Amino acid sequence: MAAVNPGKMLLGVLTCLVCQDYFKDPACLDCGHNFCQACNTQCWQGLHEAAEDYKEKIQSYLEILKKEREEILSLQSSGENKSQELLKQLKKKRQKIASEFQRLCQFLEERQKFLLAQLEELNKEIEKNTLSSGLLYKVNVTLDPDTAHPELIVSADRRSVRRGDTQPALPKNIERFDTALCVLGCEGFTSGRHYWEVDVKVEIEVEGKGFWAMGVARESVSRKGPLSFTPEQGIWALEGCEDEFWTHTLTEQFNSFSRSRAPNRIRVYLDYERGRVEFVNAGSGDVILTFPSASFAGEGIYPFFWVGFRGSGSRLTLCP
Repeated sequence: MAAVNPGKMLLGVLTCLVCQDYFKDPACLDCGHNFCQACNTQCWQGLHEAAEDYKEKIQSYLEILKKEREEILSLQSSGENKSQELLKQLKKKRQKIASEFQRLCQFLEERQKFLLAQLEELNKEIEKNTLSSGLLYKVNVTLDPDTAHPELIVSADRRSVRRGDTQPALPKNIERFDTALCVLGCEGFTSGRHYWEVDVKVEIEVEGKGFWAMGVARESVSRKGPLSFTPEQGIWALEGCEDEFWTHTLTEQFNSFSRSRAPNRIRVYLDYERGRVEFVNAGSGDVILTFPSASFAGEGIYPFFWVGFRGSGSRLTLCP
């Protein structure tokens, strides 16, 4: 190992690291290093100029970053505003579409009702003209004495029926009504559209009432025991008493002619395929009553007549 030169060591201790000369007014720093006072002052005036330079550069960078941050925040805020505006516009469009669709549905519903009402009126007018013409589907109905209740009197031409005394000589056949004062027509129908007309007349007024009923009945209608005039019992009938009309299938009483004299002639209309039974004022062509469509299921349908309770003086006559 080489020997340390004492002279060089002493020269290093006495030399300033900045000016490389012997110390002039040496100053000792807190870190333990020694410098000339002038050298130390000069260095500090330079670590401040440099700081000012860096401070300006840093301040410039901060300004740039601040602007960039503001631009980013502005873009973000603008994007959010645009998104909110788009959502509002979409909501308005959705509401407008829903409102327009609702109005369209309402218009179509009202239009449908209007057109259906017109079709119904047209259908009634066509049927009214068809029936009032007296040329189509008219049938020559006669009464079947074998079905008549023993207290009913059927005319010799089998075209009228009224209440009379019991006829004990009549056979008690299975076709005869034994309780209800009813009689059926001879002709039954299993297809087609038909109508016949009936004159209603009250010959004897008992307590001012003359009860009657007319319509159609299934071939299988019960002939024995009490009978109610309902479709469930196989009967579609219009019942009357002077100026009033009614049916057991509806709660509303038909008083269309209650303020004036009831029509003397009533037309009974049967549409077998449609299961429809209708009653019409033969004089005016006005519809009195139409039953809801039923299914006759291929069974024979016969004209049906009833001339009232005991003591009633009603007479029903089939028109030629």
